[in-house]
Amino acid sequence: MDKKGFRRRKVLRFTALRRETYLEVLAETGNKRAAAAAIGFGRNRMDGIIKRDPAFALDCEAALRAADSRLKEAEWQFDGVNDPEFQTLRKCRNGRMQIIAVGPGRWSKRVEDRFLAILSQCGNVEASARAVGFAGTDIFRRQRQWPGFARRMEEAHEEADVRLEFRLACWGNSVPPDGGEPVTDCPEVPFDPEFALRYLKWRQEKKAGRGRRGRVPEPPSIEAVTEKIVRRVEAIRKHRGRDRLPPAAEAREGDGA
Repeated sequence: MDKKGFRRRKVLRFTALRRETYLEVLAETGNKRAAAAAIGFGRNRMDGIIKRDPAFALDCEAALRAADSRLKEAEWQFDGVNDPEFQTLRKCRNGRMQIIAVGPGRWSKRVEDRFLAILSQCGNVEASARAVGFAGTDIFRRQRQWPGFARRMEEAHEEADVRLEFRLACWGNSVPPDGGEPVTDCPEVPFDPEFALRYLKWRQEKKAGRGRRGRVPEPPSIEAVTEKIVRRVEAIRKHRGRDRLPPAAEAREGDGA
């Protein structure tokens, strides 16, 4: 205690063990603040230690390069992250990758999962983004930056294809006439039949390679067309719980007989 009777705060020493731990965390995360916190130090104090020790500074730079090299290989924003609910990958101003903490209002895996769940029901990127507190431009930028996220989006779109086809087939009926599952809207994005039609047309054109930047597709074979019809029928069966072909499909089979 000091002369006034107050207990002095214990000053942590920068031991060899803390030095080793700091370098390990720095090589794992590329984050100086997180590495300092891991040994109970502040970022400013660690900067001072590094500045006074040229050999340690070289070790820190090597650790940062190792983290950047590994994290740049990630295809998804949560690859290599220990706790994706509270951490994420981010590019620093100097261009290096690091793992940072996710604060309130930031994109997290929980937010991403919720966005994709909504997208898989409605197919509307802008509306799904707004439902989780982001703009469509944020989503498209993330899609360009992270191939893993782009793949997850495509999977959600594939599911939306089936859902919207089913929803259009049941449009106007709260319960399908054959006693299948009740038709309900996505709570965040109400069903819009006009958008659904535009969306499904866009998806068909995209898959066919049409558009200003698309290639000219070759005519599909009879086998390919038949296989596509069978897949769609099976998908609609799954969602509607039916044991027979939808009337439209039955008609097509009858016409081809």
